[in-house]
Parts: sequence; structure tokens; C-alpha cells
Amino acid sequence: MDFDQILARCGDFSRYQFLLLTLFGVINFIVSLHYFTQTVISFVPDHWCYHEKLVNKSFDEIAEIYAKFPQPSCTRLLDIDGANVTVSPESCTRWIYKYDYGYRSMNTELNWVCDSAYKARIGQSLFFIGSVVGTLFYGLLSDKIGRLPALILSNFSGFIGDFSTIFSQSVTTFSLCRFISGMAADTNFYLMYIIVLEYIRPSMRTLGLNLAVGVFYTIGLVFTPWLAVLVGHWQLYLACTSLPILSVVLYYFVVQESAQWLVTRNDVDGAIKRLKRVARFNKRKVTPSEFEEFRKHCEKQRQKMGGDEQVHSTLLDMFRTPRMRKHTLILFFKSMVITLCYDAVSRNVEGMGISPFVMFSLSAIAVLPSSIIVILLQDRIGRKGMAAGSLLVGGFFSSLAGGGAALSQHNPNTPGPAA
Repeated sequence: MDFDQILARCGDFSRYQFLLLTLFGVINFIVSLHYFTQTVISFVPDHWCYHEKLVNKSFDEIAEIYAKFPQPSCTRLLDIDGANVTVSPESCTRWIYKYDYGYRSMNTELNWVCDSAYKARIGQSLFFIGSVVGTLFYGLLSDKIGRLPALILSNFSGFIGDFSTIFSQSVTTFSLCRFISGMAADTNFYLMYIIVLEYIRPSMRTLGLNLAVGVFYTIGLVFTPWLAVLVGHWQLYLACTSLPILSVVLYYFVVQESAQWLVTRNDVDGAIKRLKRVARFNKRKVTPSEFEEFRKHCEKQRQKMGGDEQVHSTLLDMFRTPRMRKHTLILFFKSMVITLCYDAVSRNVEGMGISPFVMFSLSAIAVLPSSIIVILLQDRIGRKGMAAGSLLVGGFFSSLAGGGAALSQHNPNTPGPAA
């Protein structure tokens, strides 16, 4: 009796699986808040160099005064005398901000705009460097100590990084905090994905997993910018998005460790213990003889793989054969392109002529219908066809949107967003 057969006896789409999918949905909601914190805390509203004669003027009047300059946000004025203005050769040190919905971002509070705009981008880059390091570190750690402990530690890293960012006042501390936060990116999601995938009947995986991602991730993304508007300040926003991450610690008491991982560690007793808990939660009766059949199957597989002398795989095994090298390099390239395109579309929500809060929510809505399309088509056309088709369609519309945006910016007859 193999794993799928014993899982069917314990229940492979019952109460425990519904609990797992709900908890996976919660992870998706938390991850959506965590992944885009950098974007939300870095929103930059319309702004102009400060001048005491502009204090009592409306934003429209200020924009009109600066409209004649190629860099209105970063041009410092020495004197303003009616329609006549004198430009100062010095750089701006203070700005007037037109806060969008009253939200004060990190960039506006620390004045990380114009010549200092690069500081926030350094933090963004360190976040993704942390993601690379964290994916390798927590991925290897999950093979050593288990999927569940690595999942909790990964999310704790995200909490530490985001919460510490609240107190950052320099680019050095900010970048360090973003690196720590970035270490959680991806692993705080896919380790739970692996656990859920394992405990669900194969025929229901496409429906269950994609529905959880589509619903909860979309809700989280749509909610994200308005949470920032609700609290009104980037530090309060970070507190509100980081504290829920601590709830993942409770998963240790309700989520069962990966039974198949335990089998690979030659801990069949541990795997059976978890399966018994699943059966009890699902109110299924599984006889000791059935668990014994599963134990014999695991022992037979272990002997077939070399018994106690079996060699454990390493990262280098991905490049050991020509076929594995080809597939690994394809996956590397595919992941790089998808990440680049997804983040370019999801994070570049400013300068579109409408509020970045509205733009962020509108772009997030696309996640749900895309998940529904996967549910409807993946089992019909296969994973390869689904992946290739979605990449082709996504690439076409991304190119179309990018080309349209570029043309509108270079067309003098097309009104662009305010500086």
C-alpha cells in the first residue's frame, strides 16, 4: 500500500484537507501583505521643492508654477514674483507633498526623493537578494529539520525584517531590514504549498490549491493599499502587516509535518503517527494492518533505493545529466522572466495618471480570474500547455500595455500624469 492509497483510507479530501486549504489561504493573505510592503511604503505622491511663498497656495497653483520646468519635482526656486520665478542652482532639501488619501509614506517622511530616490531602490534590491539567499537556506533547512519548522522560521524572518523596518532611519539599516524580510519571500509560501499538495487527493489539487490562491491572495492584494490609507502612515502600516505573520507559529499545533518527508528520513513511525492524526480528524477508521502494509511498502522502497547506504541528492545533481541540466536551466530562465514581468507590472503602479492605490487594486483583481482559468483548463490541456499558453498571452498583453504607455508618454498630444 503506497502513500496515496493509505492517504485515501485516512481521507484525502475531507475535513483535514479543508482545514489545510483554509490555513493555506491565510498564508496567501499574509504573503500578499508581506511581498508588497516595499511598494506601499515607497509610494511617492506629487511633490515640489519647498518655498515659503508657496505655503498658502493650492496644489494646482503650485503645479502650474513648476510646470514650465523639465524636472518640476526637483527644481528649487530662489524667488517667486508673480509669474516670474528665479531658479536656484542648489538642490532641494525640503518638499511640499500632495499626500494621496492623506497617506504618508517612508519616502516622503525621510525625503527619499529626487537625488535620494535611489535609497528606497537599494532596499528593494536587497529584498530580492534576501529572497535568493532565503530560498536556498530555508529550502535546504526544510530537508534537514522538516517542512513545518522551516515554514515557521521563514515567516518569522519576514516578521523580524518588516517590523524592524519601522525603526529604520538610514539607508544602511533599511537595506539590512529589507534583506532579512526578503529571506522569507517565496519560502513563506511554497513550503506550505508542498504540505497541502501532499495531503490532498491528486484529482482535487488543481481546484483546491488554485482556488485558495485566487481568493485569498486577491483579497490580500486588493486590501493592501487601503490598509495603508486606513492607518495613514507607513510605520503603522508595517506594524499592521507584520504582526499577523506571528500567527503562523500556531500552525505548529494544527498542521501535520510532511509524512512523505518523514519517510525519506527513514522515520516511517513518524509518518504513520501523522497519518493517524489525519484519519482521526477526518473521522476515518484505518486498521493497524493497513498501516503495517504501508510500513512494508516504505521498507521495500528503501531497500530498493539502497537501504541505509542510499546516497542523498544534492543541488549539484540538478546539473549531473544533460536532461536535468536542460530542464534546470529552462526553469531558471522561466522563473527569472516571470518574476521580472510580474514585479514590473505589479509594482510599477505610479505615474499612470491615477492614484497608485487604485491602480494597485485594479491590477490585483486579475489574480482571481487567472486562477479560475487554471482550474478550468489545466487538467484538460496539461501543465506544459497551460504554462506555455499563459506565458504567451501574458507576454503579449504586457508588451501591448508597455508599448502603449511608452507611446503615450512620447506623444505630445497625449496628456500625461502630473509630475
